[in-house]
Amino acid sequence: MKPLVLCSGCKNEIQWGKRFCNTCGQPVEWPSGSGPEEPRKQKPESSQARAEKSKQKSAPAVSWKMMLGFALFLVGGVVVLELLTGTSNVPTQPVSQQPQASGANLEAMNHLAELEQQVTASPDNSELRLHLANFAHDNRFYDKAIEHYREYLRSNPRDPDALVDLGICYNDTDNLEEAQTFMKQALEISPKHLLAHFNLGIVNLKAGDIEQSNEWFRKAVSLSPESEVGKRAQQLLEQHGALENPG
Repeated sequence: MKPLVLCSGCKNEIQWGKRFCNTCGQPVEWPSGSGPEEPRKQKPESSQARAEKSKQKSAPAVSWKMMLGFALFLVGGVVVLELLTGTSNVPTQPVSQQPQASGANLEAMNHLAELEQQVTASPDNSELRLHLANFAHDNRFYDKAIEHYREYLRSNPRDPDALVDLGICYNDTDNLEEAQTFMKQALEISPKHLLAHFNLGIVNLKAGDIEQSNEWFRKAVSLSPESEVGKRAQQLLEQHGALENPG
């Protein structure tokens, strides 16, 4: 039951909830905790205050979007970097296999096909066929290179450079017997052929015959000690501990 409240001025009863006396209009002082609790009116906000609150409310959403965008950017950057630079876990291709028709190699394959068409149109053009064989060799199309070197050598059997290059192709496809055969043929024609000596050292090294390999490297050094090939042969001899002691 609500208590009876009298106006402090005219002593008339005041209806519960009125802030002013209905009789005299005097403000009513309600006892603490007993008067009506009207909702407090909100203090008007300035446009600046509303703007600040708006920023505060929207800040979490903006920060979340920015963080997500930044994370996606980092992930995308890593993927692009992996695509551009590649990774160390990608297996290397064995030299005995033909290169895959992808990436930059596709251009080489197209050029190889063009050269083959030209050779087909001019089968007696030895210079063009040798160019085709060299291009196939340089781009590791070993089957094509061997085919065209052999065809070239049918009409040019005494070209020591072509014989050595054919031997290198056989070495790179692990046919070491054929590799030595053609390199030695080159030496029969040109006994001081530096690359023939050096590559015979490489072939024997690959075959596991260190002693014979060193013999070929020594000959290469004696033929041209100041050349890049001679210096490389000397480095290999030093690695094998096979250099003779000059003292």
